[in-house]
Amino acid sequence: MVWRAPSPRIQELIRKGALMALNANSEWVGEIDRVTLAAGQSIAADATLAAAAARTHREKLVDFASTMLRNPGAMQRWTEIAFDLTSDPEELRALLAVPFQSAGEFLDRTLTGISAHMQSEHAELAQDIAAERRKIVELLVAGAPISRDHAEARLDYALDRLHTAAIVWCDQPDEDPSRLDRAVEAFTEAVGCARPLKVVPSAATRWVWVKDIAALDVQQLSEVLGKAADARVAIGPTARGIEGFRRSHLDALTTQRMVTRLQSPQRVAFFADVRMVALLTENQDGADDFIKTTLGDFESASPTLHTTVLTYINAECNASRAAKLLYTHRNTLLNRLETAQRLLPRPLEQTLVEVAVAIKALQWRGNQGNDSENSGATSQHHGPVPTGRAAE
Repeated sequence: MVWRAPSPRIQELIRKGALMALNANSEWVGEIDRVTLAAGQSIAADATLAAAAARTHREKLVDFASTMLRNPGAMQRWTEIAFDLTSDPEELRALLAVPFQSAGEFLDRTLTGISAHMQSEHAELAQDIAAERRKIVELLVAGAPISRDHAEARLDYALDRLHTAAIVWCDQPDEDPSRLDRAVEAFTEAVGCARPLKVVPSAATRWVWVKDIAALDVQQLSEVLGKAADARVAIGPTARGIEGFRRSHLDALTTQRMVTRLQSPQRVAFFADVRMVALLTENQDGADDFIKTTLGDFESASPTLHTTVLTYINAECNASRAAKLLYTHRNTLLNRLETAQRLLPRPLEQTLVEVAVAIKALQWRGNQGNDSENSGATSQHHGPVPTGRAAE
């Protein structure tokens, strides 16, 4: 069949339409992008794939419009064939619509296939990058000789600055690893760090580095962790440079091991708060013996009594100051101290440091004490409330 060119008027209209398509405004382009993303959810879910698909659709539009501009009506052959085959309006509508619909579906299937292939390659690349980052971090932590410039380039993280390392983990691997990742996000948001360094050493653990923790909202972090299965955070001290990067992480590891070893119920642990306890409990049997020998019957006293005595010691044995810190009456505090004194094997005034360390270790240990302030009150009395500044 011989192709018949459209009339000059129709060619002029086609050229005008082609020019309009070539100079599409932002609304047209936005509509093309929306149609592209609607064609496949797998494409829309990946920003890189979505951009590539939208770019392909725009290029096809340009090709089509350019063809129409050069040769108006050149793609009307199927229309001519359709009109030669039938004059029935319904059949013509189907003949004209179905091929273009099929072409569109073919393009969608092609894009979906490309999307799946690109996502597979993207996943493999992400695994390779994650493995390389983990290896570099392990070398840094081990103190191995490695170029700072090379490490910074591969990690996309500056090493010549302050660092605070954190370990986010859960006791058992979660079926949904994204919950642990959300806990990491909660930590980085709580410290106000937009670009942390994150490494995945295992399914149940994440290593994180941020600049510092001056702005850490512990209450907010604890609340978020409460929603993230059994997620916990161990936080190292803030230090500078590669050595600080390494030291902070090792101290965070020490904190994590202590929390795990003691089966502590605490969700957030700072190395600065547990350093002495961590050293003490490295030998579990020795730690248990130290606590028992130092505290005696007071070991099984209520957490309220433990907190009262520890606060009193931290307040330099000033009863008035300790009462204010505990938001309680001074006489109430003195009564609690007297109860504690009856339970301790030696006078508190002679064992302040040992008792404070033992209580802190006890507080980090799981399954501690009971909730009765008079627990063990039948034990031997070891003297009055400590002297010194207690009467103030």
